[in-house]
Amino acid sequence: GNVNVTNLMESGSDTFDIAFNGANNRIGEGNITNSGVLSFNSGNTTFVTGLSHTGCGTTAINNNAALTATVGNISLGATVLNGSIAATDGNLTTASLDATGTADHLTANGAMSTGAITIASGDTLTLTGGTITTDTITGNSSSSDLVLNATGTETIGGMVSVHNVTIAQSGGTTFNGNLAVNGSLSTANGSFDVTLSGANNTIAGNTTFTNTGNVSLGGNTTFASGVTHTVGDTIVTGNTSVTARDVILGATVLNGTITTADGNVTTYSLNATGTADQVNALGMFGTISTGNVTIASGDTLTLTGGTITTDTITGNSS
Repeated sequence: GNVNVTNLMESGSDTFDIAFNGANNRIGEGNITNSGVLSFNSGNTTFVTGLSHTGCGTTAINNNAALTATVGNISLGATVLNGSIAATDGNLTTASLDATGTADHLTANGAMSTGAITIASGDTLTLTGGTITTDTITGNSSSSDLVLNATGTETIGGMVSVHNVTIAQSGGTTFNGNLAVNGSLSTANGSFDVTLSGANNTIAGNTTFTNTGNVSLGGNTTFASGVTHTVGDTIVTGNTSVTARDVILGATVLNGTITTADGNVTTYSLNATGTADQVNALGMFGTISTGNVTIASGDTLTLTGGTITTDTITGNSS
């Protein structure tokens, strides 16, 4: 049945399970320390001033249940999610997160920190927060999707391997590990930066960055079906390549290489800042169009293509 506790609910730390099966449960505050499973099996459960179940057992949200804290924080250990968790006016922390539903949601008005995330086949996990920090995010490369939606920064600390990634809102998104997207990577049109810092990044779908901030591409980054970013600056600090189709960029800063194996390379302008920078359009009819080119002192810029068109080219005369 339903549980209604005006003030504090707490437990001992022995190995036993606690299950909430009622449709509507309301508890003032939860300090649950059992080392078994704390499960919410249906309906809506609200801890008004927060819930702590960390350093002990697993928390499970089952059957599309909803767990909410109205004004406090939610702090959980290893968490299994088939439903939603929301800290509507606080922070949300999980030691790890295993998303097992079909449309799972984590929401925090403040900071969100999840640890490592696993997304089940067929599930779309949406993270909405003031800031978002995660470790690795892994799922089925054909059917596990990730949506990031933060007003502040989004920092993905480890490898990401999923089907689709959508950056719906951000104050700046950084992927510190390798990014493997077997479907599409898409961004909203806000004025935020997107940074790929992993050593090896692969995006299978045709990618259009619509964010008006910078896109920074490090390591070896492959867009298998083309990449476009014309509404903000693009900064290439490694080797960016396209297997098929085109590279279409706005103002571009290059310290590395840009290559398309079977398409064209277009930049609105090109600022070569490295020591041996290259732009390559290697297809039989591949074209390069750069706009104005600036070459830094000590740099050799090589343009290789079927046809090459530039505007001004300036550099250090010595």
